[in-house]
Amino acid sequence: MFARHCPHLCPTCSRPCCVRISRRGLLDTADLILMAVLTPQGVPYPTARLQACPFLGEAGCELPWLARPYACLHYVCGHLKRVMTAEEAQAVDQALVRVGELRSRMVGAYTQGRSAK
Repeated sequence: MFARHCPHLCPTCSRPCCVRISRRGLLDTADLILMAVLTPQGVPYPTARLQACPFLGEAGCELPWLARPYACLHYVCGHLKRVMTAEEAQAVDQALVRVGELRSRMVGAYTQGRSAK
């Protein structure tokens, strides 16, 4: 749903989310674990900036969809809400709940594995 709508909505937005966030981005430990697992070829090197996400490029987000931070994929802006169908909105809500549960389990497993060594 994000991949279908964001390429059309974000470039025309007057206040894109990626420009309003910290220049350090929104990565947490779980995001870094997922990036390492899901994109073994690596991700683009972040660009130093005074403001905006370090992965924001001329054509939008430089990260593959699977490697995007949870905070980015969890946030559904007003523009996106307006173009989603009721079915899409429901599917997104359900998926976000499930992703949150899986992230918690993954971080727990990672933390337990690290402390066992």
